[in-house]
Formats: sequence, C-alpha cells, structure tokens
Amino acid sequence: MSTFRDSSSAPQRVDYLFTVSHVSLTGGVANVWLQTLALPEEFKNAKPKRMRQAFLNAPAKVVNHARGITLRLSRTYAYYDAFVEALARIRRLPYFA
Repeated sequence: MSTFRDSSSAPQRVDYLFTVSHVSLTGGVANVWLQTLALPEEFKNAKPKRMRQAFLNAPAKVVNHARGITLRLSRTYAYYDAFVEALARIRRLPYFA
C-alpha cells in the first residue's frame, strides 16, 4: 500500500529556505565589503557580533527635516569616531563621490 503526500507545500518550503539562505549570504557579503572598503583598521577582522554591536545597534536617532534625513549620533557613543570615519570612507567611494 502506498501513501499519497500533498506536494503543494513542498516547493513553498524549498523557496522559503532558498530565500532565507540568500538573505543570509547577502548580509555576510555586505559585511565583508563594509569591512574591506569602509571600516577603520581595528574592525578589519571583527566578528559579525562585534560589527552588529558597534554599528547596527548604535544609539542614534533618525530625524526628518525639510533639508533631508539626518542621523543624530551621541558623541558619548563608544564607537563614535569609527562610525564617523566609516561614513567618510563610504562617501569617498567612487559611486558616492
């Protein structure tokens, strides 16, 4: 006796896993490019957790003004100088110049 499985959900699961792995891979590649092109020397070999703590969990406020969007970053932030230096390096990249 054979069993019948509904295969309509199988492709959705594969597509979901495929998408999640691509998003994860893209994040990892973006992290490596950021370390290579923009970050100060002290962050060249930083692990993803340190990168997250230093740059993505920054105590900042995004403010929308008539002149544009501003990121307000506290000067007491531990990685303030590295953050400012990284933004300056990103702005010096040929695409953003």
